[in-house]
Amino acid sequence: MREEIFNRLNKVKYLSTVSTSLIGQLADIHSFDIEVEELAELVEKDPAVLARIVGVANSASFSPKTPVYTAKDAIFNVLGVRTAKALAIAILIGGNFNTKLCPSFSAQQFWHRSLLAGFIAQNLAEKSTIDDIRTQPERAYLIGVLHGLGILAMVDIKSDAMATIFNKSGNNVFQLMSLSSEMLGVTPAEVGEYIAERWGLTDDIISALAHYHERDYRGMNWELSFLLQMSIDIATSLIDGETDIKGMSQRLSAIGISQHDGVAVIEKAMASYENISIMADVLSMD
Repeated sequence: MREEIFNRLNKVKYLSTVSTSLIGQLADIHSFDIEVEELAELVEKDPAVLARIVGVANSASFSPKTPVYTAKDAIFNVLGVRTAKALAIAILIGGNFNTKLCPSFSAQQFWHRSLLAGFIAQNLAEKSTIDDIRTQPERAYLIGVLHGLGILAMVDIKSDAMATIFNKSGNNVFQLMSLSSEMLGVTPAEVGEYIAERWGLTDDIISALAHYHERDYRGMNWELSFLLQMSIDIATSLIDGETDIKGMSQRLSAIGISQHDGVAVIEKAMASYENISIMADVLSMD
C-alpha cells in the first residue's frame, strides 16, 4: 500500500507539473516585511488567488461599505495584510488537491485547525528566547498552515481509506497519524515531507512537517517541530472546547517561552477564534 501511494503521488499534478513559481510565491507572500502594494502585486499574478481574495473581501463575512474590485483595495481597505497573506497561502496550497470525493473530510475543520495553528505558531515564535525561532515568526506561521499538506494529498489519492480513518480519529491529528500508518503503511506527515521535498522547501520546514507528530523527537530542528506540535495541540483543544487549555503553556518552556507568555498567546488565539473560523468557512466553499 505504501509503495502504491508514493507511486500515485509521483503521477499527480502537484508533483509532476507544479512549477517553482508556486514556491517562490509562498516564500514571497509569507515574507515578514511585505507591504500592501507588494502583496497586491503578487496576488494579481495568479487569477485564481485574485478572484478568491476579492471575493472574500466582498463577502457578507467582511461586508465592505463599497464593492472591492482590486487586490490592493481588498487588502488595504478590508482584509489587512496578515489576513490576506493567510488566505493567499491557503488558496495556493489547497487549489492543488481534490478533496471532494471523501465525504468524511471536513474542509472547514481542516482549514480552521490549519489557520489557527499557524496563528498560534507565529505568536508563540515571537515570544521564544531561542533566536532561530523568535526571529522567523512568519516561518512558524507557514509550517502551521502547511502541517496538513500530507492529509490533503492522501484525501486526494486515497479518499475511501481516508474516510474510514477520519471516522475513527475525529479531529485528532495525532490519532490520524497512527491509524494511517496502521491501515495504509504511511502517515500524512511522511507524505507531507515528500511533497515539501519535491517542492523544494527549506530543510527546517521539511523537518518540522516530518516530525511534529513525534512526541519525543529531539533530532535536527526539533525546536521548530515542537513549536508546531504545541500549536496544533492548542488549536485542536480550542476547537474541541477544552477548558483546561491554559495548562499546556507549562510545556512551552522547552522552547524558551514562559508560562505567562504562553497563556497570553492562548488568550489572543481565543479572541481571534471566530475571525479565523470565518476565513476557514470561505476557504471551504466550492
